[in-house]
Amino acid sequence: MKKLICSMFALAMTAMTFVSCEDVPMPYTLPTDNGGKTEDTVAATGTGTQADPYNVAAAVKLIKGLEAGIQTETAIYVKGKVKSFASDYASAISGFGNANYYITDDGNNELYIFQSYYLGGAKFTSADQLKEGDEVVIYGKFVNYKGNTPETVGKGASHIYSLNGKTSSTNTPTVTEEQKGDGTLAKPYNPAAAYVKASSLDGEGKIENVYVSGIVSKVEVSTQFGNATYTISEDGKTTGTQFSIYRGLYLEGAKFKSADQLKVGQKVVVLGTLVNYMGNTPQMTKDSKLISVEGEGTTPEADDEIAVSSFGLGNTTDWGTQTMADGTKIIADKGTGSNVPKYYSASNGTIRMYPGNSLTFEATKKIESIVFTCDSSNGTNYTAEGKVTVTFGTVALNDLVFTISGINNTKVTITNSNTATGSKTQLRIKSFKIVYAK
Repeated sequence: MKKLICSMFALAMTAMTFVSCEDVPMPYTLPTDNGGKTEDTVAATGTGTQADPYNVAAAVKLIKGLEAGIQTETAIYVKGKVKSFASDYASAISGFGNANYYITDDGNNELYIFQSYYLGGAKFTSADQLKEGDEVVIYGKFVNYKGNTPETVGKGASHIYSLNGKTSSTNTPTVTEEQKGDGTLAKPYNPAAAYVKASSLDGEGKIENVYVSGIVSKVEVSTQFGNATYTISEDGKTTGTQFSIYRGLYLEGAKFKSADQLKVGQKVVVLGTLVNYMGNTPQMTKDSKLISVEGEGTTPEADDEIAVSSFGLGNTTDWGTQTMADGTKIIADKGTGSNVPKYYSASNGTIRMYPGNSLTFEATKKIESIVFTCDSSNGTNYTAEGKVTVTFGTVALNDLVFTISGINNTKVTITNSNTATGSKTQLRIKSFKIVYAK
């Protein structure tokens, strides 16, 4: 009897257990195989080109298909809206000029944008340049980090191609000279036409077997590598449209053997491939070859205005030390700043100096005065709010033009002495004019 009662009690308890389980509600979410993140609710679309960017869903699908640590074969375009910012967003901008944030299609998916630059490949200068909800198109290579995190390749290997429909000014260049030629040997493009044609390309596009003609305005020959990087313009001066020939070869594709094989003032015809490097630097890419070189070359007239773009540097390149045709050196120094002065191709080319940075002009003869013109963009005059100091002479600012007079020395250092923060504290120099003492 005792055993029967115990058995009946056990059955009753079992029945109560089953009933109670039916009363427990289902969990709000069930475990998934994607780390618990919500699945994409948007269909994958796009082809990854400038005209048809991937959406976030398509990009994530592509990148997740890569092996751990493997990058996409080429740079791609991905469109989305800024979802949120990484915890180190502001510190990364202030320290390195790049930004870490997430983009999404509809808020339910996300793609990590890691150590990426701003419009046109320029460095970020303030955290308020980007906000949640902004629509961006990112251009660059992506990687499946550790096999589980799709993200951009770091260290500025990607940048914002467009922000709320706006692209870098270098994608729509303003050229004042007449565009001439059709790119053939009989009718080579002039520098203005070549610049516009190259600017129209995206970062992966190219136009091959193009002939371009102009007069050398700046040249740097590397006998170590046997090539030359130089710029050409319509008249050989550095004030008009400049077109850059990057690491080109000599006549018939031979290597350069001496620095005097190409000089400022010589007229050239060059054959090569037009590209828009990283989507923001129009140029003829490496391994072009000279078809003809005419003239003995000349030295630029003293007191000519020099466009900083004429030095042939790539976008976001450290300025370092650049030497003019007459031997005058222009030496950049980080000083007390966080970043070194760099060349940026936006606004047709500027030297960007942050607070604490300096430029030293060192000549073989006495400098009487220097006049330099600054950039103005999106309502901001990049004159460091007029807070510029010099080691010799006096400084005067008129609108966007600084005049340093009474130098009377072979060496003068110009310093951005602003100590505040924000984009208006920057000094962005577009061109300068040196007047030597008679």
